[in-house]
Amino acid sequence: MLFETYGMIVPEKGTCPNYELFYMFYSLNIKQNLLANHLFNEVKSQLPVMSLEIKESINHKLQEIDSILPAMGLKREKTEREEYNISILNDDLYLRRKYFDGNYEEFINYITNIQQLITLYSSFENTIKSYLITQGKNADERVFQKKLLDEVCSINHKFISKFNDLYKNFTQNDFTVIWKYFTFIRNLYTHSSGVIDNDFIKEMDKIKNKITDMINRNFEFIERNLFPNNYNILRTDNFIENDLFIITEIELRFFRNFIIYVWEAIYLSHYNLSKKNYVSSHIKFNLEHNQFKFHLIQTHDESEALNRMQTFYTKKMSNFYISTYVCPNCTKEPVVLYKTLYHPNISLMKITQQEEHKDINMERVFTCPHCRSFFISKYKERLSDNNGNNLLNLNDDDYLLILEQFNIEGTPYPPNSEENIESELNLTMQINQLETLLNDLKNNRKKY
Repeated sequence: MLFETYGMIVPEKGTCPNYELFYMFYSLNIKQNLLANHLFNEVKSQLPVMSLEIKESINHKLQEIDSILPAMGLKREKTEREEYNISILNDDLYLRRKYFDGNYEEFINYITNIQQLITLYSSFENTIKSYLITQGKNADERVFQKKLLDEVCSINHKFISKFNDLYKNFTQNDFTVIWKYFTFIRNLYTHSSGVIDNDFIKEMDKIKNKITDMINRNFEFIERNLFPNNYNILRTDNFIENDLFIITEIELRFFRNFIIYVWEAIYLSHYNLSKKNYVSSHIKFNLEHNQFKFHLIQTHDESEALNRMQTFYTKKMSNFYISTYVCPNCTKEPVVLYKTLYHPNISLMKITQQEEHKDINMERVFTCPHCRSFFISKYKERLSDNNGNNLLNLNDDDYLLILEQFNIEGTPYPPNSEENIESELNLTMQINQLETLLNDLKNNRKKY
């Protein structure tokens, strides 16, 4: 619960709609937050300037509207509201200075963490309530927020034992107190934007001893002391009224993994899944017989083609290398293809998991990240024989998915292979050409 990452047990389709729904919500939320954090890290040095630009663009938009309307014979109605100062982002500098020492990155992390907590809490609460109704709970009967997991324990008698099989030996009281803890935090963010009030301090004080007991029973001493700044795993005291409650990465990770384990235990208490069960992809790849004619890079196009190579996919293409072919599907400008090999050759079905591809054996596969396409030469044939098969113009998700599979099974050119010998010959030729050029320069210098 303290060290896990983000994954959930994958549901088998049609077994438990509420679990499947939470799995979908959870996955989208996590991907969105990871993407946001990645983007923020890429541009964090520019964030202050970007914030000012956003503010200016909003003001510019209003001026633009005011200039366009008269040309349409219209006029924006002005009221007393226009006499007041109207803007956004005036208080974030104050907040950053007061609570984050002006650190923009910590401020952004705080915002994204709040959004993640509130969204995941809502998704979990709603899907659990729907689950309770499917198990016989009266839909008209109110489920009290703080007693949500008490309801689960009372209606599903296998839940606690299944949870303990998966993780820790939690009691029903443990589930209750953990859920209360995060309910208090969620409500604080929802109702007072995270500003600590006296009610929050009192509520935390009531459950302080139970939280401490739960942590001491379920987490080893080493686990409890692995974190910086002597943070408790879950803080319950030393709060200051009117201060800002800033949820820590430890607390957020605890919450995220706790609700995952709860839902997984509920799911597995109803359904027997085979462990490490392969869940086949719903994606069906449309394989087309090749209609292109493949060409090598022309000398005058070489530098331009190489400049268009995309480096974004580097990690997904560790077993690919630059080929000498130009993508025939990118017609406007030359784009060089990447290439990987299969020794021994393998069936395309191993990549796509589609039965109809079992008789297509691959030795060489080429790809173009620019148009997200794959070009597969037939076994013992070259790409320039123009007799292979293609997967063309995939969407980003499908392309990355199958690219990863091609890469896992593929290899860079092996020692003593035709490609390696060819590459070494090219390198030798280049060295000889350079030596000849150098000798010519030396001879010309002697003349002067």
